[in-house]
Amino acid sequence: VVWAGENYINHPDHRAASLAALDAVFPAAGQPHLFQEIEEEGFKAHKVRKVYVTAWENSDLFVNIEETIEVKIEALRAHKSQMGDWDPAEMIRKWAAERARGKEMAYAESFRVVTLIDDETWEKNRNNGHKPA
Repeated sequence: VVWAGENYINHPDHRAASLAALDAVFPAAGQPHLFQEIEEEGFKAHKVRKVYVTAWENSDLFVNIEETIEVKIEALRAHKSQMGDWDPAEMIRKWAAERARGKEMAYAESFRVVTLIDDETWEKNRNNGHKPA
């Protein structure tokens, strides 16, 4: 899910995709009667434990992307409809370095973790052989 922060409003398509993803995981994913045809195809409803929201401000999880930053840059370069001939490499490295500052890594992605089912409840249900409540 993409949300850049309080001082930036993301592209409309990114916001729409974010909302669709959130709607899909909560509460829809945990409702077995909502999409019965999916269960008929062999899929079972499940509860989503946590949602990781891309965040530049108020992040509480930082993921080291030192080994994958070049893949990210190449993917953006291939997005010609948005990038044209502009090379995003310098900007991406700068932003990733800012997120990693003070974190014992050169480049990071940052997230805000939204917990929908707390760790204690998750473990209790898992250890009892039940699906998470």
